[in-house]
Amino acid sequence: YAQGKWRPLLADAESDYGSARALAKSIIDDLEPHRGIPSDKMGKLSPFEQYERVMAGEDHLWCGNIAAIFSYACNALGIPCRQIGMHYPWPPDPKEGYRVLLAEGHGTTEIFSESLNQWIWMDLTFYILGAYLREEGPINMVELYKFLNDPNRVKGLCIVEYDSATKMENVVPLMESRKKQSLFNYFKRDQQFRYSKRDAADSVKIKCET
Repeated sequence: YAQGKWRPLLADAESDYGSARALAKSIIDDLEPHRGIPSDKMGKLSPFEQYERVMAGEDHLWCGNIAAIFSYACNALGIPCRQIGMHYPWPPDPKEGYRVLLAEGHGTTEIFSESLNQWIWMDLTFYILGAYLREEGPINMVELYKFLNDPNRVKGLCIVEYDSATKMENVVPLMESRKKQSLFNYFKRDQQFRYSKRDAADSVKIKCET
């Protein structure tokens, strides 16, 4: 499905990161009119089925759906990608039988660039195609989280924003970005992150916490 739908978009990309950005922009453009609260039916569908459902105008989607669609498309096109779930539950150990979310949940992604030999954070929900610390980067999500909470480095952060209306990428200082408050809201010091990947042998999700 992904090969037939998105492979031609990657033909002119100069790198694997460039391919991921081209794919991300296409998915952002497609899903832009359909953002909102998804129905319960969406949780029972595969990511590509979710994509087809919203494109048909039958549903809406939010961060978790967007991250899943992008992740599946990247992996199908040979770009390693993993989803990252963000939340802060209490109590940390769920033996009590309940968990209360003390911070807003969010779903985001990282792609792995073989040419750069590193993970690169991208967040299609916020129209962000990457982040840099001054001239260094692109950086991964843990680095972003660390720098956002470091008063000595946060002023040096820049993000690559995509404007779906103009189809343009713009590198802007984080402190001047429209997404600044959203990032500070979700990337708190007490946030937890769960990295998910799909094992090729048995398609079982493997999760770890940091």
